[in-house]
Amino acid sequence: MAIPKSKRRKISVNDITYFWTVSRNLDVNASSSLEVMFRLFVQSKNDSKSIEANFFGTAAECIFAGVVQNIQITPEIVKLVIERALSLGWERKICFEYAERQFPNALLYETNAKDEEIATACRQWFVPYPGRKALQEAFLLYKGNTKNIAESFSGLKEDQIKHWLDLLEIN
Repeated sequence: MAIPKSKRRKISVNDITYFWTVSRNLDVNASSSLEVMFRLFVQSKNDSKSIEANFFGTAAECIFAGVVQNIQITPEIVKLVIERALSLGWERKICFEYAERQFPNALLYETNAKDEEIATACRQWFVPYPGRKALQEAFLLYKGNTKNIAESFSGLKEDQIKHWLDLLEIN
């Protein structure tokens, strides 16, 4: 179930009520790949304590499937963030940068070494790379038809798709 991005929500941790919101920013980096950043903001109901947690991930735009991203902020993740802040002696404001490293449960899927290698090579040559998850989903959606997969991603060619599927052993 998707949670609306703008609504202020309530969560109780250790019998204390907190309010939290999530904002999402999509940005195109130098290699034309989509990056996604989620900013989680938590505030205590009873005082001025606050938490900011910034989660950075990747996203790929597929014509028929929409934006596929690798980060999801759920109430369970919010609870983990609050518990971590409490364990660190949270008094006023605490910020977690690159929170996906500290809270890996927020990642919907992990990248592997081959996926990272391809992504790095694509960034060097300014080639948009949708990532393993988006390629897997497109492969299933188009039943392995590499021409249709390439057409579903902006600016990609069929031979690139074939090469990436082979390297990632998606078949």
